[in-house]
Amino acid sequence: MPKDYLERAVRIIEEVDGDVSQERMLEIICERGNVSIEELFSETKASRVSAFRQVMHYLLRERYELKYQDIGRMTKRDHSSVFYSVERVEG
Repeated sequence: MPKDYLERAVRIIEEVDGDVSQERMLEIICERGNVSIEELFSETKASRVSAFRQVMHYLLRERYELKYQDIGRMTKRDHSSVFYSVERVEG
């Protein structure tokens, strides 16, 4: 994945604090990443989408304290993929 996509995506974390709803968090990711909700939840592996999907997984885990399995069910991913996303964002 090109580093600039992940760097852009990671900047979103600063905009999402504990008071932001999950719905608003998704809106922020889509707006900043120029991706649609459908793309975030799709099976595409395009770098421009996957970087923002990884940040979404990270925020659902760290800000909203959801379990890997729950995030996986919600985003149609295996819990190990969610774990990898969180690890990747943490760097």
